[in-house]
Amino acid sequence: MKKTITIFLALTILVGCGQRNAGTTCAKAERFGEWSECLEIGDALIDKQHRELFEFIIDVIEMSENGADGDLLAEMLMEIVTHTVQHFNDEEALKQRVGFTEFNCHKKIHEEFKLTAVALVEAFEESGRCAEVLADALENIVLPWVKKHITEEDLKIKTYIKN
Repeated sequence: MKKTITIFLALTILVGCGQRNAGTTCAKAERFGEWSECLEIGDALIDKQHRELFEFIIDVIEMSENGADGDLLAEMLMEIVTHTVQHFNDEEALKQRVGFTEFNCHKKIHEEFKLTAVALVEAFEESGRCAEVLADALENIVLPWVKKHITEEDLKIKTYIKN
């Protein structure tokens, strides 16, 4: 966990707060990937939350790159954090309901990511609400974590839901 925060803080320092250059005209799908039904775990609420979070993070990255105001971005970041915490609560309740055997480990992963979210908010505020800092953190830390977490952790529950 400390490694994740350290990487995030190092990224924040290295990036600085200048004009972001996406450097590509690639389509959104090529840059960020697309949501796919293969990422669905079989629970309508959790699948909807995963998709919304994935899409919302991409929207905020794009807003950051397109000159959105720091105050608006701060509101959007808090929406991401709020959505994530609610999602974690809903997902943990589902995992308990279906008797998911790795529940305690999964809950710990969620708790560690909450600390990363706190570090992200703090770094964004300390940067003077620099859009570039937020975009880089969302694109290079948060979005990859979400994708990896869904594919490596959340999909494990699919067999519990089908049974």
